[in-house]
Amino acid sequence: MELLARLEHIELKIAQIKERNKKLISENEQLKNENSELKNKLEDTAQKLKNLEETNKMIKLAYSIDNPEDRTKFIQKIDRMIQEIDQCIKLINL
Repeated sequence: MELLARLEHIELKIAQIKERNKKLISENEQLKNENSELKNKLEDTAQKLKNLEETNKMIKLAYSIDNPEDRTKFIQKIDRMIQEIDQCIKLINL
């Protein structure tokens, strides 16, 4: 009889472990989904930040054109960029 009681006890423990395993698998899936959602939100937020930084850069550039000193710097910067583009085109054509 003692052997039968031990066997029943083992079967009970196995059933408890199976139930715990199911709960952990379910919790793991939920956490994976939450993690995926958070990653997507992070990517969206990073893209929004990048867009805002670009917009900010454009606004600063637009305001700098109004100032004569900044306008000269702006024109020089554009000239340098054009030269760099020309050099890149030359390298591509080689």
